[in-house]
Amino acid sequence: FLEENGDPFVRIGADDEGRVQLALGSSGVPETYVVDGKGVIRYQHIGEIRPEHLPILMEKLKEARQ
Repeated sequence: FLEENGDPFVRIGADDEGRVQLALGSSGVPETYVVDGKGVIRYQHIGEIRPEHLPILMEKLKEARQ
């Protein structure tokens, strides 16, 4: 998995005070964002991540790396 997809936990951040959440216009929690190297939001998922969400999440992560 890591060889093919890289380490998905390399750049995970915490927003303990909710500043980033407000700046992104968050509409609820939990939320997952994929942000590319230029700071552009490439994907937003509202709600928990379930197994059926993983294919699109992995696709968006790969796209954000390009």
